[in-house]
Amino acid sequence: MIRPILLTLAIVVIGLALMTFSLPGPAAEFAISIERYRTGLLPARIQVDGEPWHYLVGGPADGETVLLLHGFGANKDTWTRFAGYLTERYRVVAPDLPGFGESHRQPGQDYRLPAQRERLHAFVAALGLTDFHLAGNSMGGHLS
Repeated sequence: MIRPILLTLAIVVIGLALMTFSLPGPAAEFAISIERYRTGLLPARIQVDGEPWHYLVGGPADGETVLLLHGFGANKDTWTRFAGYLTERYRVVAPDLPGFGESHRQPGQDYRLPAQRERLHAFVAALGLTDFHLAGNSMGGHLS
């Protein structure tokens, strides 16, 4: 009785390990989608001054908004696990800052902090955010 269960479990574990090593991109995307689902974050996109902004949003629409800014070399999914503690009470918005994640770098654009700050102001205005909490880490902390 226990032998078939162990055999099935071993096959599942070996299958997952093979998938992870042979298809790391899809395996990572699958893991990220599970984290997003668990925390209630949904992907969204908005065009701001001709640039696409990709972001995650979750939590009650009428809750206080928390805007989370990722660090240098990171993306919006940096906050996925952390946001799980916030989405019950707060509306969480976590963007890919321009030049990072799915908000790809545009040729000829300036990505220094003052330019990023201006883009962030435009993003906040496009979402209609006027009263919100702001948090960030690394570069996102500096922009905050």
